[in-house]
Amino acid sequence: MPGKGIYCALIVAGCALLGRLLSRKYRNRTRRLQQLSDRFAHMGSLFAYDAPVLDELMDRVAGNDELTPFLRAFQEALRAPENGVRDAWQNAVTRQESGALAALTTDDRQLIRGFGELLEQVDRLGLRGHCQLIRERLEGQLTQAQAEQLKYEKLYGTLGILGGCLIVVLLL
Repeated sequence: MPGKGIYCALIVAGCALLGRLLSRKYRNRTRRLQQLSDRFAHMGSLFAYDAPVLDELMDRVAGNDELTPFLRAFQEALRAPENGVRDAWQNAVTRQESGALAALTTDDRQLIRGFGELLEQVDRLGLRGHCQLIRERLEGQLTQAQAEQLKYEKLYGTLGILGGCLIVVLLL
């Protein structure tokens, strides 16, 4: 009966798709870490050569991708008179933990939070050095994330297909 083969193919395809969806978080983490690394490099160069006000700096660095809501949240928090720079950064990180920063691990977010601790305490050149340090640490996290992505994308893809085949065998 040809209908049975179509159902089996749909089950295998559905399970394979589920495996791909589960592996997406690893790809998203890699992408976010790369974007953050690029943003910190940009901020570091702006601190070194241009010395803009933080509000203006966020306009220049924000871009138009998945991290934009996080940087805009920081910009909005900066404008609130009751917030200091450090508190504004921490509020932005907290508000975006389920948004732009959701793909990151706890260690990644702690690294990003650490940048806010020094925002009020050091001068522009100190911020430049701190941006470079954060970027180097993000690059380390990025290398680890890329290795995990390679490993787990294949794993979840294969498990999805094998799981679909197992369901088909059990149903026959």
